[in-house]
Amino acid sequence: MIGRWGWPTADLGVFAGMLAATVTSIIESIGDYYATADMCSIPLPPKHALNRGIAAEGFGGVLAGLLSAAHATTSYSSTVGFIGITGVSGLSIVGFGMLISIGMSNLKHIDASSPRNMIAIGVSIMMGMTLPGWLKANPGLIDTGYSEVDQLLTVILTTEMFVGGVLACLLDNILPGTMEERGMGVFNSLPSHKSDVDRDYAELRAKTYDFPCGNEALKRIKCCTYMPFLPSYKERKATCRSSVSDTERMYANNYQKDSNSVTEL
Repeated sequence: MIGRWGWPTADLGVFAGMLAATVTSIIESIGDYYATADMCSIPLPPKHALNRGIAAEGFGGVLAGLLSAAHATTSYSSTVGFIGITGVSGLSIVGFGMLISIGMSNLKHIDASSPRNMIAIGVSIMMGMTLPGWLKANPGLIDTGYSEVDQLLTVILTTEMFVGGVLACLLDNILPGTMEERGMGVFNSLPSHKSDVDRDYAELRAKTYDFPCGNEALKRIKCCTYMPFLPSYKERKATCRSSVSDTERMYANNYQKDSNSVTEL
């Protein structure tokens, strides 16, 4: 392997390109998981199932690198579209349309009539398609005086999915809007992993995303509750040691001491 390809080398441009592709692939894979669950009419995947899927893709990428395969392993959005069109003729044309529709189906919970959402979607799609194409058609426009920085910016800004995704994320966080406009209200109303009111829903989700066996044993092992890719994972919130009530109590005690001192005088 070393005799054919040589010793491993480090390149900032290649690293930046793979990092941008990896981040974009992770976001795409999460959307694929949700879209697959929606098309199969099963509960949405919990956090430990999402983490386990991303970890499996990362392990596949590492294994591909060890075997000198010049690609990573990830989910493919078009296969999600083929789930709903199996047996339909003209798979290439219909599949491309389904690929776009599956990607847009992730936005079904947002308020499509909201101006902020129309601006965020339209601008991000337009810039994601035009900016990389313009830079590819006009090479050499990025010239900062440092070849490494030029290579880094060129690789990042010519990646369509990364440009569109980052711009959409920025616009969604910059433009003011309610949780309902962003489509987050429906996820907050879903039954959580800790407090499921529907027993059938909880059983179906556990049957779909938990391991076939050994789940109860994992729950009894304390260290397994800290691993976010296992079904036994328990969410923990970081809390400050001194709460607001403690602070108020401290000020109240100081005020009482000052009052006692004034009374004694």
